[in-house]
Amino acid sequence: SIKRAFDLSTSRYIAFAERGKPNDKHLYEVFLREARLTALLEHPNIISIHDVGLNDLGQPYFTMDLKEGDSLGEIFKNLNTKDEEYLETYSLHELLMIFVKICEAISYAHSKNIIHLDLKPDNIQVGHFGEVLVCDWGLGKILNNTEIVGVEETLLEVDLLNHISSKNKVVGTPGYMSPEQINLNGDI
Repeated sequence: SIKRAFDLSTSRYIAFAERGKPNDKHLYEVFLREARLTALLEHPNIISIHDVGLNDLGQPYFTMDLKEGDSLGEIFKNLNTKDEEYLETYSLHELLMIFVKICEAISYAHSKNIIHLDLKPDNIQVGHFGEVLVCDWGLGKILNNTEIVGVEETLLEVDLLNHISSKNKVVGTPGYMSPEQINLNGDI
């Protein structure tokens, strides 16, 4: 679950994600994997991870940017219902600017050999001041087991990050998946 929290050390509100019960080591590893993978991506249009760890009960958590706004999915729903406020705020030009920011974020991730694998409107956060953040990198994958610049091997095992999820399972949101993702024999 993700909650709004106040960080006393920085005197600001943050998003606090925690994996509570059940006490399942595999689910904990998947949860922490998302945070670690996302933390590799430092870009203005990718959600920033601030801290990753275990609480006093041994349950994993991570903290990240808190942005007020709507998901792109919510924006599309409101535009489809002809909501006047959204029609005024999100002109074609503004939507194209959002699209460009998403493309820049994904291009950056690809330059680091990381792919998202669940890119959809609900995983794009649009702030009230034009911020656009690609979120939810939980299904992301590092390609080609290449070295990631600036990360020591001891801190990040690429194989562990890529293989913590169950093999031979289709994961993602079917309506937004590429044919290669759906085909288990595909080359991603």
